[in-house]
Amino acid sequence: MTQKAPLARLLALGGIARFILWACAPMMTAPPATPMTGASPREVGFSAHGGGGLDLSSGERMIDERSGPAVLAGSTFWIRKAVGGDKRNQAGGFLHAMMLQETTCRRRYCGDGAWGIGGFYRKALSKADSSHSGLQISAGYPFVTLGVPLAWAVRNGWWLTTQPRLGVGFTSMVHLPVGLSVPIGRGGRIDAEFGVHIDAQALGQVGAPLARIRHEIYDGFDHYQYMPYIGLGYSLPLGARK
Repeated sequence: MTQKAPLARLLALGGIARFILWACAPMMTAPPATPMTGASPREVGFSAHGGGGLDLSSGERMIDERSGPAVLAGSTFWIRKAVGGDKRNQAGGFLHAMMLQETTCRRRYCGDGAWGIGGFYRKALSKADSSHSGLQISAGYPFVTLGVPLAWAVRNGWWLTTQPRLGVGFTSMVHLPVGLSVPIGRGGRIDAEFGVHIDAQALGQVGAPLARIRHEIYDGFDHYQYMPYIGLGYSLPLGARK
């Protein structure tokens, strides 16, 4: 019994280490690209998304075990706060989880799971009330992304949003989303989004070096070239601005 205890602890630590290494950045934009122009300096939100993984070319892949598309689902919880002298900048954190299941393959189990925890800082680049632009850096273990949040007011409290981003993570190298944020209730907001993640392998020779770096970081995971998704989130203000 005593001899088995160290082995059990070693196996448990190995499982925890593998789970940590499969970390990722949020699949859906977190937080939304909307500015914080309401009566609260803090905001929390939750989103859920679903989509698929596709390979549209027949080029050579680092791992050839995949033989068909995949379905995916995930969720993200985030919190942000208005910072800076004029309260136009933002800072916060997020927690994300995702599951991916291949529809056909040559293995008995063809699924992958990933999670991520990290933080972000968003620098506002505009001061107009009818539009918002900024620069956002997000980082966690082990991922880092750089995005450009953009939002345009289309009617009372409604925002058309996007946040193109580049980065290294489990999810993709390029993220191209478009969303619509609609006010609901007393300060709440519904955030709907459609987007696609594009892996470096889809960029041909230009993306090959980045694909190999990510391949090594994520324990040999061979990413789908394209991952389209749709998502829906809810945001709620906290506290009152002084």
